[in-house]
Amino acid sequence: MKFLLLFPLLAQTALSAPGFRIDEGLNCHDYGPERRKYIKEKIALESAEYFCDQAARHHMPDTTSKGNFVRTYYQGTPEEIQMTVEWPANREPPKAERCEEKMKDISDRCNQDRDEWRSGGELKDGDERYEWHLNKERPRTHVAKMKPDGGCTLDYNFSKASDEYTIWGSGFLVHNDGYNIRTRLENRWLIVSDWDFKYTEGQSDREWTVTFRIAAGQWRQVTDVLKEVSDGQFPSKCV
Repeated sequence: MKFLLLFPLLAQTALSAPGFRIDEGLNCHDYGPERRKYIKEKIALESAEYFCDQAARHHMPDTTSKGNFVRTYYQGTPEEIQMTVEWPANREPPKAERCEEKMKDISDRCNQDRDEWRSGGELKDGDERYEWHLNKERPRTHVAKMKPDGGCTLDYNFSKASDEYTIWGSGFLVHNDGYNIRTRLENRWLIVSDWDFKYTEGQSDREWTVTFRIAAGQWRQVTDVLKEVSDGQFPSKCV
């Protein structure tokens, strides 16, 4: 990203309110006691980049009305994110670069731990308003330096010449119904069958679970894919 804003850690007392205000223009409302809404920074910034590009191309049919552009991404997943930008009547929407800067401003300044996880908020800048927030509560409270966790079990079935895998994880994101896992398996020329991916809200150690079958003896390939989607941090081998 082009913009990098560094801010000191927020005081612990500032986190006690359901939605805490950093200054007159910024309100952080996604995280605090009993508010477990957070997302991987990379996904937040990628979503903002795509959103802002689309918003900058948006033209209101009635220029006398206030401009408004709202989109929701990754619907039905723990990282379901909604983004909004508003601007005055008789003006073009903010340019993509400016919009990205403001969305990243929210991301950086509403972050408490200086790690790779982000929570959303609302930023008012003059007569423009920028906001991104998450619609889903996560099953566990965020902790500093949170690392991916999960497991993988393998059920050998020699009669079918294929193995069944059950994989679960939390603390890292696999969005679009496990798109990253399945696509990376298929990119290795593995035929995936009986695919069943589910988000499991409410279980502290399992944000999602997936079962599937592939040809027997491919556990090393599956283990490598899990490392790829978790940036090398998935702690378990499929054995």
